[in-house]
Amino acid sequence: MELARLEIPAELAVLLRKEEGRQHTLAQSITEAKPPEVPARPSLTLPPDIDRFPFSSFIATGFQEPSLPTPGQLLDKPLTRLDGENPQRALDINKVMLRLLRDESLPAWQEQTMGAYLVRQGQRRPGLRDELFSQLVAQLWHSPSEQQSLRGWALMAVLLSAFPPTPSLQKPLLKFVSDHAPSGMAALCQHKLLVALEQARLAPETTRAHPPTQLEWTAGRRRGRMVLDVFTLNDECLSAEVESWTTGEQLAGWILQSRGLEGPPRGWSVSLHSGDSWQDLAGCDFVLDLIGQTEDPGDPADPHSYPIAPWSLAEDIPPAPDVQAPSLSARPPPGPAPALPSRGLTGGSRAPGSLDSYLDHIFEPVLSPGLSDLEQARALSSRLKGGGGIGPMQQGSYPMVYPGMMQMPGYQPAMMPAPMPMMPAVGTVPAMPAMMVPPQPQPQPLLPSVDARQLAAQQQSFINQQALLLAQQMTAQAMSLSLEQQTRQRQREAPATSAVAPKPKQPPAARREPEPEPEPEPEPETPQETPQETPQDEEERRRSFQQKRDYFQKMGQQQIKVKVAKPPAKVQIPRGEEPEEEEPRAAPSPPPARVVKKPPAPAPGGAKAVRKAEAEPAREAKPAREPGPEPEGAAVPGSEPPRQPSREIRNIIRMYQSRPGPVPVPVQPARKPPQSFLKKNNPKDEALAKLGISSDQLPPQPLSPSPEKGPPPAVAARPKATPRMKTSSTIREKQGPLQELFGHNPPTAQAPAPPPVPPLPPPGAPGTPSAEPRGSLGAMGDQGVSTQLLVPSGSVCFSYTSAPWKLFLRKEVFYPRESFSHPYNLRLLCEQILRDTFSESCPRISQDERCRMKDLLGDLEVGLDSLGAAEDNVKKRIVVAARDNWANYFSRIFPVSGDSGSNVQLLGVSHRGLRLLKWARGPGICLHQLKTLCSYSFAEVLGVECRGGSTLELTLKAEQLVLRSARAGAIRAMIELFLSELKKDSGYVVALRSYITDDRSLLSFHRGDLIKLLPAMDLEPGWQFGSAGGRSGLFPVDMVQPAAAPDFSFSLLRREPSPAQRERALEVPARRQSQALSDNLEASSLPLSGVSASLSGVSHSYTMQDFALKYFRKPQTLLAQAGGDAQKAMASLVQYSKAPIRESLISLSDEDLNRRAVDSFQVLMQFMGDQPKPRGKDEIELLYELLKLCREKENLRDEIYCQAVKQVTGHPRPEFCARGWSLLSLLTGFLPPSTTLMPYVTQFLQDAGRSQELARTCQEHLQRTVKFGGRRRLLPPGEMKAFLQGKMARQLLIYLPGGVGYKTNIGTFTVAAEVLEELCGKMGITEPEEVQEFALFLIKGEGELVRPLGPGEYLNNALAAPDTSLHSRRLGWETRLHFDNPTYIGTHYSQVQRDYLQGKLLVSAQADAQVARLAALQHVSRPHGAPPSEQDLLAYLPRPLQGQVNMATLRGLVDQELSQLQGRSAQEAQIGFIEAASQLPLFGYTVYVVLRASDPTLPRPSLLGLNRQHLVLMDPSSQTPCCSIALRDLQRLHLLSPLEEDRPPGLELNYGAVDNPQTIWFELPQAQELQHTIAFLLSSSDSSA
Repeated sequence: MELARLEIPAELAVLLRKEEGRQHTLAQSITEAKPPEVPARPSLTLPPDIDRFPFSSFIATGFQEPSLPTPGQLLDKPLTRLDGENPQRALDINKVMLRLLRDESLPAWQEQTMGAYLVRQGQRRPGLRDELFSQLVAQLWHSPSEQQSLRGWALMAVLLSAFPPTPSLQKPLLKFVSDHAPSGMAALCQHKLLVALEQARLAPETTRAHPPTQLEWTAGRRRGRMVLDVFTLNDECLSAEVESWTTGEQLAGWILQSRGLEGPPRGWSVSLHSGDSWQDLAGCDFVLDLIGQTEDPGDPADPHSYPIAPWSLAEDIPPAPDVQAPSLSARPPPGPAPALPSRGLTGGSRAPGSLDSYLDHIFEPVLSPGLSDLEQARALSSRLKGGGGIGPMQQGSYPMVYPGMMQMPGYQPAMMPAPMPMMPAVGTVPAMPAMMVPPQPQPQPLLPSVDARQLAAQQQSFINQQALLLAQQMTAQAMSLSLEQQTRQRQREAPATSAVAPKPKQPPAARREPEPEPEPEPEPETPQETPQETPQDEEERRRSFQQKRDYFQKMGQQQIKVKVAKPPAKVQIPRGEEPEEEEPRAAPSPPPARVVKKPPAPAPGGAKAVRKAEAEPAREAKPAREPGPEPEGAAVPGSEPPRQPSREIRNIIRMYQSRPGPVPVPVQPARKPPQSFLKKNNPKDEALAKLGISSDQLPPQPLSPSPEKGPPPAVAARPKATPRMKTSSTIREKQGPLQELFGHNPPTAQAPAPPPVPPLPPPGAPGTPSAEPRGSLGAMGDQGVSTQLLVPSGSVCFSYTSAPWKLFLRKEVFYPRESFSHPYNLRLLCEQILRDTFSESCPRISQDERCRMKDLLGDLEVGLDSLGAAEDNVKKRIVVAARDNWANYFSRIFPVSGDSGSNVQLLGVSHRGLRLLKWARGPGICLHQLKTLCSYSFAEVLGVECRGGSTLELTLKAEQLVLRSARAGAIRAMIELFLSELKKDSGYVVALRSYITDDRSLLSFHRGDLIKLLPAMDLEPGWQFGSAGGRSGLFPVDMVQPAAAPDFSFSLLRREPSPAQRERALEVPARRQSQALSDNLEASSLPLSGVSASLSGVSHSYTMQDFALKYFRKPQTLLAQAGGDAQKAMASLVQYSKAPIRESLISLSDEDLNRRAVDSFQVLMQFMGDQPKPRGKDEIELLYELLKLCREKENLRDEIYCQAVKQVTGHPRPEFCARGWSLLSLLTGFLPPSTTLMPYVTQFLQDAGRSQELARTCQEHLQRTVKFGGRRRLLPPGEMKAFLQGKMARQLLIYLPGGVGYKTNIGTFTVAAEVLEELCGKMGITEPEEVQEFALFLIKGEGELVRPLGPGEYLNNALAAPDTSLHSRRLGWETRLHFDNPTYIGTHYSQVQRDYLQGKLLVSAQADAQVARLAALQHVSRPHGAPPSEQDLLAYLPRPLQGQVNMATLRGLVDQELSQLQGRSAQEAQIGFIEAASQLPLFGYTVYVVLRASDPTLPRPSLLGLNRQHLVLMDPSSQTPCCSIALRDLQRLHLLSPLEEDRPPGLELNYGAVDNPQTIWFELPQAQELQHTIAFLLSSSDSSA
């Protein structure tokens, strides 16, 4: 078999094209390394029953046929049972695998690319995985070549690195690789498979996401270990061993365990840092997939990752070897074929070098004379040429198989070493694979469907058989003509043979001519017996192959000179009468000097002669026929010239003769007269008759003499019957040895009726070698071997060198009840939290969460530089604050999708519960952040199921959630693990069904209710005692199941709130079916109107007593203490208490939270004066302690709210009660309660506000907090002291455009939006859309910091730094201007005039009239009425125009304008100036001067205009826009520090679509201001939308 002629799929051809050169670069990045500091620590065991599963057991049950094919055999059908399109893909895989394993000339990069292609097939199509492993086992079992075996086992290691087999094949394959792999490779493959099975056990359907990395290929070939360098954020580097199936959590755990942590620790993973981007790895994903993503060029079959268009295939397809030819038969011989006239890859339907042109060239000698009996065959041939879809369909389309890439079917004799070396004519060019291309000119999938391939194979078989029939016709004619010259040729045979044979580079001359056979003729219907081949013949055949190989090697080393000579006879035509009919004829051995008769059969001799002359096609490859001198003895003198077949027909005959049978043996000739040739009067009938014979039943092929070259002979008249019968006998006899190849039952003499359509051949691509009938190696004999656990003994280690990326340790998720008190663990956690807090680039942290953490770090006086000096308890406070307050930071995030119409993109699983997430545009410069759509605590999860491998079904207490994800198995495994740990000793059960009863001793509940288990004595079996909904009682065990303890701080929003729903957000948690608390998720975005409506419209049923009945603890002694009055007992829970509490009011499952709740109640009583203050602490310090506890522990916010409400309710001393109300006022201004507690607190404040002024203040603070998120920074001590004294307001000065100051009073919790509303009210602006176009700018010092304040920023926080001031400015100009307010007119005039005079409003120096009018309007706007002076005129000109305008001309024009403006007031002149300036190009933009841009074509300097929609860059001289970027297309803003001290900073903008990203940067002094202004406009646009 010619391996280089096996076609490969188109997607693999594209990969080969793209990978050339790139693989070499990757290979150079791998180097040997030192042994790792941290070794891998897998714990593996063999299955106890492994010896019961030899691979033969899988063959018996999983194979279609219970036998293993011979190594190197081309399959005609898959080994395993497949469906759909997988059977055809399995055959393609077989061809790729044969080329990969058996082509010894294959470069390493092609071998790796082919291996990666096979891996992709298994990863994309799980149904092919067992077929892949089975085919590879068939190639490895008793492999004849050690090199092929090593390459095959390396491929086995790669496949086992990518995916495991199905359960039915796992144990047989494990035993096979353990028992039969070479030394070293057995341990490697066994280890990989055991680790893969362990991963599959934890998460079914586990597979690698990317093909194996270059590190895995190198380590697999060398049987080495793999090492990676992993860094910590303080630049500590650790070398750790990694395996193909090592997850991020495993690798991080091994590293931390080596640093002294107990465990191994859980919840850690790694992140990859490349350039300025970070990519986090989920702990359950594989480390080498994170690296493989950087090396993976993409899947050609996936249009998203690697788009391929059929029209560009000619550029992507690698060229095939140079010496190849189209296949003409299902079983052609090996060796080269005649060269084609041209090898163009494209062209028309009759382009030179195309398949049709080649067939025309073949049939020309037969069809050109115009034989009448072949006219119908001509029509049949025309049907073959394009009518069936083969070849080009139109100009510019691609032929189905390129002429230069057509793969010649090959056959490899049993004694031939495999594979054969590359043909010398090719030189040192590596054999590039051919490929299959769809025949359709229009875009089609690269891999054809099964029907198209069958049709193509059917038509190719039609062509092959037609060529065979024509060859038989021409052979019969040539032999009949040659009978006339038998005597003369017999006399010259010996000299001609001896003269030509010794020269291997020239074809030997013909050895002898055929002679008539005796009267008995072969009988086709009689079965023929084939004697065994003698050892002498076997030796002769082996020697003949050696000569042929030597000939090909010499042909590539020297220039081939074509010498015109008579080619040797390919068929030994019988000589005269033989002594005995049954005696075999002699066959000369190459090179024969004389004819020797011996007992062996003639067929082996003929085969040897054919093999010896195998080089002749290369010699005759020239397309033109050149007349040459005729060799001696080649012509017979006489008046009638000999008529012989053409050169093309002889080539066909030689190609079909040169294929030896499996065991060539003589055939006993039949004695029936050959009447078949007499009845084949019409070639068409004969051709159609042959078409009904399948490839396994092809008739024996005719043999031909070896006439000289010359023009096509004329068809001679039919000879006499006797010679014709003898010639036919000779042909039948010569065809006997080929019967085993083409079938056991030759056709009858009479041609059958032609079938309507040709039969479909077996599946396979046209032009490929036909699959052999599957050979069998018999029983494997692999039973009885005891499998042992092997230990990989890799002595060499490999790692990456100079990689463009780094791996860093990262804490990904906290496990339930996880401890992190180890000092090394605390330091790593704090470094990670601090770096992500100050980096502003982590999308897992919201802006609000980041600001609150910065405030906490400021209070603790901890930074990146001082973290090493911080105490462990301080570090633990930081970690706990991040763990409990950051919603998505410590979560394992999986990509998911919901039902149609759902915008769910991600699922976050944390120690607190589940969150449905999506990516959203964040406020400010954080353009992307995670947005929570819905949250569920683990107490709500009743069950989780994984269906179909990619569908996850979550059974919740109130709904059924269905998600789809490729990681469904991993999600289920993680949720079940967390649930199992949370359920241990939780003391809670969840109701699976509703249970309603009238018996007061029994507990009634509904499905999904959480029941707290209580201790009870003498319980009967099947019953438990617990409480739910304020009641307690007995309930049946079979109605409940263990549940996780409720997390009252976890949010419980059911769906993403719309703007209308946000207005009612305070009422959402009050639904009757929701029985758990939740935090203030997205409470900061609630509009003020919605809050006011909710606060005013809350139902009177939401009293604090109702809340206590649902969520407070229920002490068992409560009823006894109240004398049986349950209502009085429950009311006491929300009333003033003289004694401290011993446990938290709300039922908290965390003991640490419970202890802190008790401590906070003690501090509250000390602050209010109910208990003495500790020594050294005043009331301000106690207040700080409570507020800091609420900020650090979000889980305790509701608890402290309830404690404050409890202590101010019914307090006997008003002065102490006032302090409690002050605490509530601060709480409502800083931190809102959860959405569940919100309506109860609101109802309480409304009821108390009728008689308490501080209660009404608390309502106002709560409204701001719900809308704007609350004041983030705690009050400084001076402000806190003033607040406790009742001094909550102070005066603030705001600067308007033109330097005019505006004074206003602000309170402790006043935000920028409130001041803007007041300021716009002074200007007569009432529309909210117009109010949003104004902004307050914070300016620090002399312009060191200039940024707009967001509407929700608290002014006291913004003005906390010294030397700061506030300035008002209009940023948007979309609303129509109205001049009905003097303040409005003056403010706008001052801002427009300032921009005009600074040159930010473009006006041309040639526009003298426009400049003069603007100058005149400015002069009239001034209060004095004197004519303008020279200095006044200069002051009225824009700065860039000063010095460019003719002052005399300008004065004349200004005087004219002033005369026209007489009588106008200053206010009217200001209005006129604004209207005139509004016609300038950049009016309505905030303008910045850009000194330099990254695009060198942009002018320097240029003007950048910014509004709410886009930013534009304009040329100041031409006033034409040069660049425009829509703000909605911005993806990222990055402030660039100057490289030199005297250079200004820059701002980099990343914008555009994901598939077409673009980057530009601007250098300007106001880069930071521009960054903040863009962020402000983006945030305001999102809020208004």
